[in-house]
Amino acid sequence: NEIVHVVDILPTLANLVDVDVPDDRIIDGVDQGDFFFAGKEKSAREEFPIFFDKIEAYKWRNWKGHFNKPKDILESTETRKSPWVSNVMLDPTEERDLFGEGKIEGFWILPHIGKRINEFKQSLEREPPIKPGTKDPYIPQ
Repeated sequence: NEIVHVVDILPTLANLVDVDVPDDRIIDGVDQGDFFFAGKEKSAREEFPIFFDKIEAYKWRNWKGHFNKPKDILESTETRKSPWVSNVMLDPTEERDLFGEGKIEGFWILPHIGKRINEFKQSLEREPPIKPGTKDPYIPQ
């Protein structure tokens, strides 16, 4: 039940073959080699944002806060009036909202998630995402 993200592949594989990851840009991944191969019980990651063109949700430990909701499966999302908070260990299908509609059970997680989302947004201002369709080789400005 540990968190590993696809962005962790680059630094993990680079460390395995003793190659440096690029230092001319932010690398979001973390090296998970000790977790995968050395018997470490805990992942090197506790959290990650779910981000497309905006923050959709934020996963931290067993908790997930959704800030947008899909209009339908093929359309974009719309901003929620209040976050949808789930404990994914107790509710893996995320059907029970622990915060909205007057509930406060999931309220305590929001300050942590909010702080981390602000830090993530600041990192996007420092180094904007690579635009879709950008030709290789990409050279950061």
